[in-house]
Amino acid sequence: MPRRSPGFVSKRPHKKSRGGCLTCKKKKVKCDEGQPACSYCGLRKIQCVYPTEQEKQHSRESTLSQEPWGGDYTELPLISSNSQSLLVPAGHTSSGQLSSIEFELMHHYKTLVWPTLSSRVDESIQYLNRDWAPIKSIKTDYILYSLLSISASHLSLMKSDSQLKTAALQYRHRAISSYTKALNNITSDNYETLLMTSLYMMGMVPPPEQPCKDDAYMEWMNSLFNMMQGLRVLAGLKWIAGIEKLEVYPIFRREVKLLPSPPPLKSVRTDPKFWSVPIRANPPSTYMEMPDTIPSVPHKTSTTSSGRDMSDLPFKPAELMRAGSSPHAPQAWKNPPSWQLPFPAFLPPPLMMILERIIEPPKNEKKMDLHAPVLLPSIHALSPIFLSLYYYRLQSDLYTRITVFPTVLPPPFFDLVARKEPRALIIAGWWFSLTRLSPNTWWLDKTIPRVLQAISNEIMRSNDSGYMAAMEGAFRISREIDIGPRGKTGRERAAKTIFEGWDGVFWEDHSGGEGEAQI
Repeated sequence: MPRRSPGFVSKRPHKKSRGGCLTCKKKKVKCDEGQPACSYCGLRKIQCVYPTEQEKQHSRESTLSQEPWGGDYTELPLISSNSQSLLVPAGHTSSGQLSSIEFELMHHYKTLVWPTLSSRVDESIQYLNRDWAPIKSIKTDYILYSLLSISASHLSLMKSDSQLKTAALQYRHRAISSYTKALNNITSDNYETLLMTSLYMMGMVPPPEQPCKDDAYMEWMNSLFNMMQGLRVLAGLKWIAGIEKLEVYPIFRREVKLLPSPPPLKSVRTDPKFWSVPIRANPPSTYMEMPDTIPSVPHKTSTTSSGRDMSDLPFKPAELMRAGSSPHAPQAWKNPPSWQLPFPAFLPPPLMMILERIIEPPKNEKKMDLHAPVLLPSIHALSPIFLSLYYYRLQSDLYTRITVFPTVLPPPFFDLVARKEPRALIIAGWWFSLTRLSPNTWWLDKTIPRVLQAISNEIMRSNDSGYMAAMEGAFRISREIDIGPRGKTGRERAAKTIFEGWDGVFWEDHSGGEGEAQI
């Protein structure tokens, strides 16, 4: 049996004492925190000294910096001792002193998160996400909480940490609460910060908790679209005039390049019943000073008075402009706004089939299609996305058009989605799949496949083979991204499948960038 000295006290497994005396901490034994002296010091007749509040705080942060992630999310470690240099004045915001977790999250935002929020490589956009927003967060709490929520979500995915996920939800709640109050008093001073916050909220809609039923994903989809409609309404305050003068305007542009005319198609529907005047993908205010001519691939020339080459359009411009007077045109098509320029449908076969069925319903469908005036411009609005993909490939113009797509749709479209109208769900499904072609969609990437499954299950209930085939086209895009190598290779493989079986349109015809024209 080992010999013991009179002063020996055996150690047993124990939890750390957060408020113990300095002697016990040095000896690494559990302190019973007795007053005026603990048992350990009293037994040995040594002076018992407890740390001051300032020393306790320093010890807590020093200990946390050496511990793995876990425990209460408010005690997550600082990533570096220089975190306070990220904001000036150091650590002080309109919401008070930043906590340790907030310093950590702001550092994570400034190092890893902000590049993922840009749909294109543009210094003006990078400045807004990298510098402008963090600087504004010092005096604007809804911007601050938005950045903290996004950063916590990003970090929770990297570390699979439930505590960070909880933090993201709490900061999201604070952001929405403060943002809602500010909306009651929109001024020229807070308009741009509100606009940016509305944009950031797209990445703050939490996905459903697993496991869950399809309805939970449908509700999530509707929540995301509602957020986007809020952004549309807020941005609409300046669309008519003045948005181009805002400092944040670069991030809200809806296109990067002008699109050439569609390629020649082998089969063209000339029946007047297929005439339509779809809505263009941008609001009128962004077209006022655009050049009249749009570059296109070399072919036989036939121009309109505006100088635009229209020789290969599926429909002639004059015929399109007469669509409103056609006896087959619904009342909603008559007298379209003057800025609605004719834009041909450039859609893959599954979506073209849906378009044709909307314009000319099957003979067994005798009832009037009351949703056609909403669905027609909505499905046509996908055309610029496919044109951009065809001519420019996986580039910034495509990513921008995909991102803004929901903001160019007529508001009643989202009512149809909420009511689970099959064709509206198909259009929404294609948009979600196309979204995965963008490189920076980490907040959606794991949710989209499950949303597509929920939409597909709903479409199957319609027992319509045409609808199911159209939805399968969207599913195939997402599926190709997940098969084999990820990254750009997977996205290029998925993009190529879109053009398979497309009469007269071939992915190999263009290497990307032909006819490019910067705005």
